[in-house]
Amino acid sequence: MRTACINSQRIYDARLAKDMSQADVAYKLREHGHKATERSIRRWETGVNAPHANVVPALAEALGITIETLYEQDGADDEEEEDETALRRLAHIAIDRDQPDMALALLERVKVMSVRRKAREETRA
Repeated sequence: MRTACINSQRIYDARLAKDMSQADVAYKLREHGHKATERSIRRWETGVNAPHANVVPALAEALGITIETLYEQDGADDEEEEDETALRRLAHIAIDRDQPDMALALLERVKVMSVRRKAREETRA
């Protein structure tokens, strides 16, 4: 299960704000038991890949930011985007409480909402 809507720029900005290297972030994640390398951090920051959902809380902690900050999209004032963010947050809570089926269902709902919203945006353009 992956989190497709992490804001990659937020990872990069938070890392620089803490004066950390990609290796520093990877090390902190490995301290939490996650497999992370400089390459994986670089790929997250460029948006090539996204961290697994179970890594996001440790990533936020390592960067000194909240999980919500990692999901914030620039200029996101759309209520539906806020709902998607709230559902992702609930999915992380479900993962923390060892309820992967519920987390998966929430993330599937987010995916459906996102596809519908993007389709509406394309028809307007």
